[in-house]
Amino acid sequence: MADQYLSIPGENTHSEYLVKTLSGLEDILYAEMEALGLTDLRKTTRGVWFAGSMTDMMRASYSLRTALRVIMPIAKFSAYDERRLYKKSKEIAWEDFMLLDQTFSIDANVRSEIFTHSHYAALLVKDSIVDRFREKFDQRPNVEISVPDWRIDLHIDDQEVTISIDATGNSLHKRGYRLVAPGAPVNEVLAAGMVALSGWTADKPLVDPMCGSGTILAEAYMHARNIAPQKYRRHFGFFCWPNYKEEAFSQIKAERDALENDVEPQLFGSDIQEERIGSTRTTLMHLGCKEPNLKYADFFKSSPPVEEGVMITNPPYNIRVQVDDIVEFYRNLGTALKHEWPGWNAWILAPEDGPFKQIGLKPDKKYPIHNGQLACKFQGYTLFKGKRKENLASR
Repeated sequence: MADQYLSIPGENTHSEYLVKTLSGLEDILYAEMEALGLTDLRKTTRGVWFAGSMTDMMRASYSLRTALRVIMPIAKFSAYDERRLYKKSKEIAWEDFMLLDQTFSIDANVRSEIFTHSHYAALLVKDSIVDRFREKFDQRPNVEISVPDWRIDLHIDDQEVTISIDATGNSLHKRGYRLVAPGAPVNEVLAAGMVALSGWTADKPLVDPMCGSGTILAEAYMHARNIAPQKYRRHFGFFCWPNYKEEAFSQIKAERDALENDVEPQLFGSDIQEERIGSTRTTLMHLGCKEPNLKYADFFKSSPPVEEGVMITNPPYNIRVQVDDIVEFYRNLGTALKHEWPGWNAWILAPEDGPFKQIGLKPDKKYPIHNGQLACKFQGYTLFKGKRKENLASR
């Protein structure tokens, strides 16, 4: 491909951006971006492209629930060996972006027979940046892994290299609303995606009977109240961009926050670990929920909180949360759903192989989705009284 070198966009300059998400949430993200008024949308694996201004980019970063990152390509070129990767990376006018007293880090995603180690490819690009600054200014910016001023995204597919700057900073799943988080909370972007895929609306009761530290309930509450997902976030990567204007971003936030409503959704949560109920209560009250309906309870020894509604839950599957007998656990889960939860729509996230076979119920919908690196399915069940065939025939 022909070499391309781009620059930081002006306030009204249109550029191309990639919004990254989790595998399986591309359609949900696309719908969000369309509703936000973003244009030239194009789906790709784990992301959606759009073309827009810096204002559009800031709106997207602040408003999209299923976005992990928003990045802007600044260079595209072919590299058939290590020397060319270094040379072409060094040709980027990094001084137009970065100041000497700012820090940077590089995230690399490499699928190539030439560049077989992501870390080494990232090291070559890091050296090219440092050497360019040394030659021009006899000084260099420093690398900072945890909270850099500039996060640089390196993507190599065979010989095709794309280098982007990350407008996000830390991943957008780090919302900033959680004050305490014991255990292993589900990713906030994943939880938001699960709520969207379930089709739940705020006029229906929602329960998470194995709520852990309450991420699904928190994301459902924000969805119902139309609270911007990044309302509590204090920093974005684009704060360091040369033409960032604080007053423009303040206006974006004010306009988005004005869309909140005063709906109080009927949410219920329970968990077998009492300290997690406390953290869930703290999170929900921090978001504005006045009286969270939460209790310390064993799912298998409790009843539905109301007659019907929607259940969304992420049960343990011996990855981060352990149970004594995983096969027996999911058999009991299926039995409980069938006999104790008629009238409900139950949505369950679990690894695609294994646990679902034990539930013994036929799902209405299946969505492949990733929980981190783990391939999962998010399955929905309509729970009837009596036999499924009889209920379907009576409709």
